[in-house]
Amino acid sequence: MLQESYLRVWRNAASYNPAIASPMAWMATIVRHGAIDALRKRRFEAAANEDEILTFASDDPDPIDELDLADCARWRWRLSQSSRRTSAG
Repeated sequence: MLQESYLRVWRNAASYNPAIASPMAWMATIVRHGAIDALRKRRFEAAANEDEILTFASDDPDPIDELDLADCARWRWRLSQSSRRTSAG
């Protein structure tokens, strides 16, 4: 990042205008814009990777849904056992 910033400053040195900003402010602006661009690029690449992952999605049932079904079956069994005890007593 730092090396890229130095190159941008060097390549754009002719566009520096002392009437607009100090040299440090001008260079800091170049670095800031470079950092923002790098973050945007990372976000874009991450989103692209997520899209690739989704293309390999499985048709298998969601494990969370299966856990919920197992919990429901357990509760039904408990309720049936409880109702048997209640009706027998």
